[in-house]
Amino acid sequence: DLSVVIRQKLIDHFARHPQELYRLPSRSFEELIAELFNGLGYAVELTAATRDNGHDIIAISNTHVGKCKYLIECKRYSMENKVGIVPVRALHGVVSKEKATKGII
Repeated sequence: DLSVVIRQKLIDHFARHPQELYRLPSRSFEELIAELFNGLGYAVELTAATRDNGHDIIAISNTHVGKCKYLIECKRYSMENKVGIVPVRALHGVVSKEKATKGII
């Protein structure tokens, strides 16, 4: 399948050149993360580019124990500017409100 080959090439490229992730526009970064989860077998929904209600991606997996809903907030701050506690707390609140299985930053 061509999409599998392309996905693997992207993964390989960014694994070799992780600094290039910082050059992607924010929405392209979100789309890349959504595509990676899609490739892992999740049903993926990318939220609207604005007013995403505290998460950028909804990823659903159906396992032998039931359906799991993950809310993903995409952050890619610089090495010098780490993701702080504020986005973590915000995502935790959204996960609780939405009754999601987990939140991922």
